Amino acid sequence: MQTATPVLSSVRLEGRRLAQLARWSLRAVVLLGVIVALTGSATAAPVVFTASGEFEKWGELSGTITIDTATGDVLAADLQVAGLPGVSAVSFTSLPKISHSPGPKEEYTIMRFESGYVLELTVRASTLVGYAGGPLFCYPGAEEYASCLEWGTPDGYVFDYLDEGSLEP
Repeated sequence: MQTATPVLSSVRLEGRRLAQLARWSLRAVVLLGVIVALTGSATAAPVVFTASGEFEKWGELSGTITIDTATGDVLAADLQVAGLPGVSAVSFTSLPKISHSPGPKEEYTIMRFESGYVLELTVRASTLVGYAGGPLFCYPGAEEYASCLEWGTPDGYVFDYLDEGSLEP
């Protein structure tokens, strides 16, 4: 005659609890993965903008600026101004200082690049978050907001304002 080994009810209960815990853990891991995937895709939105323009007196602007339009940060810059007197070209590759200014009629974002020369590019946007490109601000008479190039000479500083220009994706 065979006898059955008695199984304690607490062993069965623990087995069920472990199985439930395993199922809920798997659900939590899947849900966490979905959240991380959605958050990661929402925060990384780098867009390469082509910069172009002509200054009033000297030089032409060309190159690219990479902006993360989800955060409003400038990630990279490779800009050149060619045709300045006595200089073949000036390059701006460092990241700019960014400021936001309330203008008389609208908000502006100013990107200030420094490389011995100073290049300020101004866009008509209160922030670079969601920026889709467009003209660079080149308004005569509003020099504190206008896009410009500045450099020093023995006689003082020289400013050359952008006559027309744009940042296009």
